[in-house]
Amino acid sequence: MESGQVEGGTDIVMEQLAESIYGAITFPPDGSSLYITVRDQANADGTLFRMPTFGGVEQKRRTKLMGFTLSPDGTTIAYTQRNEAEKTNTIVVGDLNGIDRELLSIPVARWINATSLSFSPDGKRLSYSAKGNN
Repeated sequence: MESGQVEGGTDIVMEQLAESIYGAITFPPDGSSLYITVRDQANADGTLFRMPTFGGVEQKRRTKLMGFTLSPDGTTIAYTQRNEAEKTNTIVVGDLNGIDRELLSIPVARWINATSLSFSPDGKRLSYSAKGNN
């Protein structure tokens, strides 16, 4: 994985987690790090990592997530999970320190598009798309 400057300059090659598939990647507003979803043998259900922008040790922030988005102020995360045992798809909202609450849970017959999560500019609303049977 690489991070590059929009207006030119040298790209930064970041450490590749072995045998990993990277999903969603986003910067928080301060640009000091990247939040990345990773799937691999050790993180089969999807794991969110925080990695310093200019390299360094990654920090595991959440597990068992499909997709995520950060609020405009960078303090709140919304993400999707699938619970096979309860046969539900869920949107969870929480702060980046790990305190979460379930926002919405729907039957797996309906599918939440994990990449569709988006906060409003003021961070007070969350939009998403879902399809399937009601």
